[in-house]
Amino acid sequence: MSRIRAPFVSRSRPGAAIVPLIVTLLLLAGVGLSVHDLLNTSALEQPAAVPARAALYAAEAGIRLAAAEYNAQGAAADRAALFANIDGRDFVLDSATDSRFRLDVFSYGFRPLTHNTGTRTITARAVRRVPLADMADNSSGPISMPAGSLISVRDEIGNDIPATLAAAATVHTDNDGSQIVTFTYSPLPGGAVLGASADLDFVNIAHATDSLPSGSAASLGGLPGDMGNFPPENGRIYIPEADKTYTYRERVVEGDGSVTLRGLEAQNGSFAVSDFRDSTVILRTAYALRSTGSVGTDAYSAQKTLVHYDSPSDEGTNLDPVERVADPNRVIETTMNDLTAFNSSDRTLRLDGSDRTVLEIKSYQSTQGTHINYAAIHSLERDSSGPWGHVVRLNKDSLFRWRWKQDTRLSYDVQTKLSSGWKLPFALAGLSLRLTETGTSGQYDFYGVSFLKFYGSGPLPSRWYWFNWYTVRGDHIPDGVKPTGQGTTVHTWNSPPELEGSSSYPLNITESDRVLLVFWRNKNGVSTWLAYKVLGYQDNNSSIVGEWGMYPKQQNIDGRIVSDNTTLVVRAEEQFVNGEKVNRFKVFYGDASNRSGLTSRTGDALAYNIITGASNSASRDRGRLRYRPEWVTNRGHAYPLYPVLRIGDWSASADYFTFIMDAPAYGLHQCKWDRINTTAIAADPTADIRLLSDGGTIRTREFLSPNSATWPANPNNWPSNRPEVGLHAYGRLIRADSGNNAVTFDDLALGFLLYEDTPTPLVD
Repeated sequence: MSRIRAPFVSRSRPGAAIVPLIVTLLLLAGVGLSVHDLLNTSALEQPAAVPARAALYAAEAGIRLAAAEYNAQGAAADRAALFANIDGRDFVLDSATDSRFRLDVFSYGFRPLTHNTGTRTITARAVRRVPLADMADNSSGPISMPAGSLISVRDEIGNDIPATLAAAATVHTDNDGSQIVTFTYSPLPGGAVLGASADLDFVNIAHATDSLPSGSAASLGGLPGDMGNFPPENGRIYIPEADKTYTYRERVVEGDGSVTLRGLEAQNGSFAVSDFRDSTVILRTAYALRSTGSVGTDAYSAQKTLVHYDSPSDEGTNLDPVERVADPNRVIETTMNDLTAFNSSDRTLRLDGSDRTVLEIKSYQSTQGTHINYAAIHSLERDSSGPWGHVVRLNKDSLFRWRWKQDTRLSYDVQTKLSSGWKLPFALAGLSLRLTETGTSGQYDFYGVSFLKFYGSGPLPSRWYWFNWYTVRGDHIPDGVKPTGQGTTVHTWNSPPELEGSSSYPLNITESDRVLLVFWRNKNGVSTWLAYKVLGYQDNNSSIVGEWGMYPKQQNIDGRIVSDNTTLVVRAEEQFVNGEKVNRFKVFYGDASNRSGLTSRTGDALAYNIITGASNSASRDRGRLRYRPEWVTNRGHAYPLYPVLRIGDWSASADYFTFIMDAPAYGLHQCKWDRINTTAIAADPTADIRLLSDGGTIRTREFLSPNSATWPANPNNWPSNRPEVGLHAYGRLIRADSGNNAVTFDDLALGFLLYEDTPTPLVD
């Protein structure tokens, strides 16, 4: 990343001439002018004499040199850091004439420092200084942000949340010379709450309009007078109601106090005056760069100020993917006809002193019919009471290397359909992400996203059976992934009980059905839950609680954990936040069972809901389409299906999934992670695990793919010990035959995600 270097340190350069230097700076500035037109400066005063003209040239030299450095930055560079670096620099052009310029930086936009949700107060730092009301007058005060006007708080995942100021914003100068703004806002509509300061990305100036704006793109008048705190030139605004971004050339305060914007250009779509009526107009972050030139120290001295306003389009990372790779050679789709997509060494393990097949293709009856191609994990019993589990690794390193080399971000959607044997009461099963071998051979770090049903309490004693006592084991799931108080209660024993050292008998019990969706981590051999959602439970076959409309089973032949062919989808993304790579995970799920006798499914445009109406048999089956397996001939939809790329584009026709996200206006079945393991997260601060403000996206800073100093990255630098994606199952997975104590997977599909700034064309 380029940075302003030694020339900005205050020092003399004897013999330098202004005109040759200006020519040189013009050449430097021309290197990157295609990125931003930084040379459209405004002379706020006209030179009246030779010293004044020389001072103006000196000021313009500062603008042009800053422009060259700005435009030389890479696409992902932190422009705020560049501006902070050049602020206050005093550069001597010619010591003989004392020709010099000074650069000062101001920002229309502020980075949050603290957020007190109780008092609804945010403190935020400007990139050096708050703009002056009159940038040509050093004695002018800062722009006004009065009570009743708006700010827009932008969170890390790109949401713009308008808030009304309860009091005028105040400005104070910090010890380092930068300025800090204090905002106190009124309660948000509907009882919504802003996230913690760590999840807030920027505070922007905003204004609400009425029905008065009129005119054209050339000149749009009737805007509120408070909009006078927008930059006089070169601004960029966003209107969420229209989902449009505009740039404007000039902002003018009219004699009646109203504001006119001139030279409007829509960055997406076309200009419409209706976009500006009864809407919210958010100013995207803009910078004002003031260069003050001066010549001489006596009667020949003069000072001129040039100001350039620029609103960079790359103020933050584009967080939403724009497409998935369509090339069939660059996606993974397997319907489990065979196991060639997986690591061959994962099919047989040495257990209890003998080689045992633990992964194979099996045939099962499901609610869609009998299917011959399921990948089953089974036969993991051992002579211990500890966890029994297995992770099956994908064997597709070449595809992961190919995607990573494009921009060193490895982002994809991965999905599978899960079923469980009808005699298996407890299990942990799902997808493993960021799967990487540790320094210990055969030990892997990964994030797990799983359906979980585990033993919580109830009668599991040793039992007298056929003249012998037998020890009952439990669920054989790692204790660390079990949230306290969320286990299933066993109510009665049926016959026969679970027998020690025998695979002939299932665990035959009557229990509550409590099913969780859990986000967990396996690190250095230790498994820990990080977040969970209770999908619902039935209390001993009586009262129905939670989202029982789909879980844990819809027909008697479904497994005892989830409905047959329940879909699990994880969107795993790598992004750069303030120049550092982070993970972001979104979790989706859906079901396939065709439960007879209930209302047919009708999708809607809500990403987070599961069902609508009261929890009863007449209505609980509405509100999300069924995503049936690939092998069902009359499934009525394409395969594979994925969640929409932008959550805001959710539609009734694409409503095959539910997204774990916050939905404060939806009271019946609010879909979000029910709890975060704050204790485990606090114990590992370097992992930087956090739940973002949408209530669903989990961000971390560990298990990341390698960075690369060059582009395109060298695919040979992809680590050989990183399979990246796998399937996992834990529990008493005894048999895969008539005992039906197995977990099965089908329809594995993975598509790589691309972004606006992903280099194209993608090349091998």
